Amino acid sequence: GLGTDISGGPSASQFDSCRHVVGTSRMLESGVDADVEAPKRGVSDTRVDFLEAFYLATVGGAEVLDEPVGQFKVGYKFDVLQIDANTPDSNLVYFPEIDTLQDLFQKTLYAACRSNIARVWVGGQCVGGSRARQ
Repeated sequence: GLGTDISGGPSASQFDSCRHVVGTSRMLESGVDADVEAPKRGVSDTRVDFLEAFYLATVGGAEVLDEPVGQFKVGYKFDVLQIDANTPDSNLVYFPEIDTLQDLFQKTLYAACRSNIARVWVGGQCVGGSRARQ
């Protein structure tokens, strides 16, 4: 699982944790010591892509904590973020005519920020977000 508190990482954002693990895993895989020739540095098979990062931040974290969250499944709590790509300071740019669902998901994971979170549900209750009370 990926942590989203200070002991789990430098940010309380699941998006930041996912971005950090993707970047860090790429550095681990390719190595960072320029004095060592490329084929001999790094750790093979350590790359984490955006799908695995999201899994670790949701289902993986829930499994580590033995909590019924992180999946749309009977008996699991409804913990969800509603994302709005159209906020004024958004970095999210979608092209519906050419983006696949995977493209949309990847762009959201890499570019979403706090202002993109329209609503937050925890245990089925809307508890926050920029439009939680609307």
